Order: sequence, then structure tokens, then C-alpha cells
Amino acid sequence: MCSDHFHPWSEQQGHSAFAWSWLGAAMQATILTFGTVNAPGQRYHPAVIAQAAATLAHMFPDRFWLAVGSGEALNEAITGHPWPQVAEQRFIDLSGARVLPGLSRRS
Repeated sequence: MCSDHFHPWSEQQGHSAFAWSWLGAAMQATILTFGTVNAPGQRYHPAVIAQAAATLAHMFPDRFWLAVGSGEALNEAITGHPWPQVAEQRFIDLSGARVLPGLSRRS
């Protein structure tokens, strides 16, 4: 699994690389399966996540997985928008999760 965090979880981690670049590089160098957990709707628009995930899935068939989470202020509030209240956060999470499959299909 690849960490898709803007800020590292601990000082020992030291940094947080951009997950989508790292995934492409790692997957071309190995035959392992990789995936990431993402929170579309705050830091990333669902269309951006759908495109990134579809690109990796096409380049590396049956080797990429994506899970959707709710995120946390540490990583998602970096856009300058306030962290939403629980009801709004749930709406954002559900909206992002619902549109991802349709965005990643070919028209």
C-alpha cells in the first residue's frame, strides 16, 4: 500500500511523497500489486482521482487497487478550506465515492 498523505504521520517518516508518481514508478519496476487509500472531494477532485486510478489500472492490469476514505484535516485542509462538519463531510465522501466508477469508464 502507498501512503497518500500530504504531511507525514510521524517525524520518523520524514516526508510524504506524491503517491501517484510513486505508484507509477514502483509498479513499472516490479510485478507486485499496489494500491492506495484516497479521500476524493477535499484535496483532490474525484475526476482527478478517477483519471489517476484508471491510468494505473490500464498500464498495470490487475495490479492496482483503490480504496476510498474520509480523509482528515491534517492532509485535506491544506487547500485553505475549513474542515467540514460531520454531515457535510459524509456528503462529500459519499458524493466522491459515487462518481468515481462513472468517471473512470470510457465514454
